[in-house]
Amino acid sequence: MDISTEELEQFLSFSPGSSENVSEEKEAPEPEEDGLLYEKTEEQFSKVDAFWEKLKNAYDPKRYDRKMLEDACAAERELLFHLARRFHPLSSAAWEYLEKAVLCRKEFEEMAGPLISRVTAKNIDIFQGILSEDIKEDIEIGRFDAIGMLKTREDTLVGAGALAYELYVPSPGGELVLLIRWLYVDEEWRSRGVANALLGELVSRMASLGIAAICVDIPALEETSQVALDFFGAWHFSFSTGVESELVVSLKDIQSPGPFKKGKKDARSLSVCGEEMIPALIDAFLTEQRYTDFPRGKELPEAYFDRALSCFTGPPDVPNALMLVHRYPSGKLVVVYAGCKEEDEELLKLICQLIQKAEATCDGDAVVAIPIAGLDLPEEWDAFFPRQLGIPVYRGMLAQPF
Repeated sequence: MDISTEELEQFLSFSPGSSENVSEEKEAPEPEEDGLLYEKTEEQFSKVDAFWEKLKNAYDPKRYDRKMLEDACAAERELLFHLARRFHPLSSAAWEYLEKAVLCRKEFEEMAGPLISRVTAKNIDIFQGILSEDIKEDIEIGRFDAIGMLKTREDTLVGAGALAYELYVPSPGGELVLLIRWLYVDEEWRSRGVANALLGELVSRMASLGIAAICVDIPALEETSQVALDFFGAWHFSFSTGVESELVVSLKDIQSPGPFKKGKKDARSLSVCGEEMIPALIDAFLTEQRYTDFPRGKELPEAYFDRALSCFTGPPDVPNALMLVHRYPSGKLVVVYAGCKEEDEELLKLICQLIQKAEATCDGDAVVAIPIAGLDLPEEWDAFFPRQLGIPVYRGMLAQPF
């Protein structure tokens, strides 16, 4: 059974309206109009689904190239995701469409090879230019998980887009949450359903993984913010406003050592400890704190933490406060964990130690990111952090409907 060029073009011509594009704001349709739109979409889907079945039965890799099947599979899945989003995508009404989308992907992969692939250290080079060096490092050491979409270019598989995420428990005894850390589509493949395919794949896996919610933070002031809001909004993410939960500052913006001179004699870097003492120090503190989800469900290698910048207060065997710092390839210094047993004053000492060490050992343009949720910073510090706490974000969440 042959598939004509005209049939393929007609099949690919249907577009339910990609949510990856920014479109003009339109009023919501009236219930009757919305019902007619849904019936029309269902009617179109029956035609598309019939063609997909015909294409599968007729597919011969010697006669039809992989790209043809890629386009057909993308059109089928895009329409299925569109139908799932007519409801809440995690509702029972939408689940049938998500299951069909997964089945479609699996059928494609049985015929033509991987389409949605887990990104690992072994295949990460395929996604060169799509993942930042910092994100790549976190994937390689196992802190973040990632999936990517593969496309054909001149008979070679290339990465079209990638989505990196981490699973964690926000509070001891709480439910598992998935936090999207990175979603990027190569410019060549934008507006072709890649982002929908990646997020749709993640949503369809949500129930089987026992995940309570999918979350994402979108900076409010970036040029692409509205595009991201439109995209995640189409998937029924609900948004609230807030500010960045980290203190982010460039060393060159710190006008004076000021308050950071304090605490030098009270805080010490991990480099003063023998190598064999570091795991014991971390274990002693975390065991005492009963902080069971550190670091967010992943066991990070000891080498991940910069020993000169990571620091603690109190005796090594029974520390009062602990700060673990990672230096990314970009030069950004990120506090992966900060905790204290009693007073915030102990954490302030560690921040002082970190800033001093960073100024002494890092480039002046280095950026420092410190989690400050619940930390009461002294007013005198305001003058020394010109950009602290002032980064507005939209926090999005997709949770199971009531």
